[in-house]
Amino acid sequence: MVKIITDQEKIRELAESLYWIRTKEPGRFWFQGKDVYFDVFFKVENEEIVWFQFTWQGNVVSWDKSEPSLKTGVTNEMSYCDRPYPASKTVKFDLYANQELLEFVKAIVKICSIKEPIFAQALNFFN
Repeated sequence: MVKIITDQEKIRELAESLYWIRTKEPGRFWFQGKDVYFDVFFKVENEEIVWFQFTWQGNVVSWDKSEPSLKTGVTNEMSYCDRPYPASKTVKFDLYANQELLEFVKAIVKICSIKEPIFAQALNFFN
């Protein structure tokens, strides 16, 4: 796992680097950041988030309406020899939530919530 950033200026830079990628799937929102492995996904139904996933350099925070608690874990996306196609990834969730990772993601979501209403809605997951 990559060391989590705690410097507030670097966190702000990461948050401000996120930009919306248009998808063809209705209700699916994808934001990509300047880092190679930095994505935020939302699945929305009836104007409500039903699934959320934040990935950054092999770390993941996920929320699903069917199990409404934040989960942390790691992906295999930085281990090229683990899979035949670089675009595919798997997630291994932690037994206990990584609080440092949750605080990092909450800080980014909070910054993004100023300009993007969907992030404001996701901020509620951290309370």
